[in-house]
Amino acid sequence: MTESDTARDETSPGRDASAEVVLPPRLEMRSVNEVAAAIRATDGPLVVKADRVELVTSPGAQLLLATLRCGREVKIVEPSAAFLDCLALLGIGPDRLNSEGATP
Repeated sequence: MTESDTARDETSPGRDASAEVVLPPRLEMRSVNEVAAAIRATDGPLVVKADRVELVTSPGAQLLLATLRCGREVKIVEPSAAFLDCLALLGIGPDRLNSEGATP
């Protein structure tokens, strides 16, 4: 997976500009740097799409938590069951998956 596969800019005239980052199936040590680069390449509100995620390890969870605390509006959408299960195993509940400014 390349950065262009991971990040998509979902902006169009006439609507709020927000960027979308699509998480890879395995959010682990090998993919975390690529996902972090995709997130850093965006500005403004961020939508993180998690529908394809099959595995999240500690480095992936740390990246997500850091992204949620970065001061931007961040919303995680379409989380897969595996995504939620992996985060639950790491002690991260669904209530912690969106930034303060994001609407659930």
